[in-house]
Amino acid sequence: MFDEISLKNHLQYNPRVDLIEGFQDHGVQGRSAQPVSYGLVFMVAGIRKRIKQPIAYYLSGSSVTAERLTALIKEWQYFQEVYSAEKCLAELRFFHKLTEEHLIPDKIKKMRVKTAAQVFSHSVAVVTEHLSARLED
Repeated sequence: MFDEISLKNHLQYNPRVDLIEGFQDHGVQGRSAQPVSYGLVFMVAGIRKRIKQPIAYYLSGSSVTAERLTALIKEWQYFQEVYSAEKCLAELRFFHKLTEEHLIPDKIKKMRVKTAAQVFSHSVAVVTEHLSARLED
């Protein structure tokens, strides 16, 4: 499931990553200079228990269009497909830090911010950019 929320515009410099936060950010699809007004949150919901666990979020300057939403869903499916394809490669895997706990909705533990942070880590972003560049060639 997913939900979109309205956010207050606020820019802030993050010296740890040398980045001004508060601009539109759609993960591997890129950032723009448009200030954030909306947040799109993807969540896994419990079937037997009333729980919701955020698994991804994207920051937008305007309400997310159907085209952008389709692209974001395909991006998540891409991570799942790459993970499934490389499970047997042991130490040669691209996403060596990711497990089923990171990508398979039924296995994602609730209230684990660390797990979500690992999915959006620098190493996963680098591999994703590399694979995207290779697909374009």
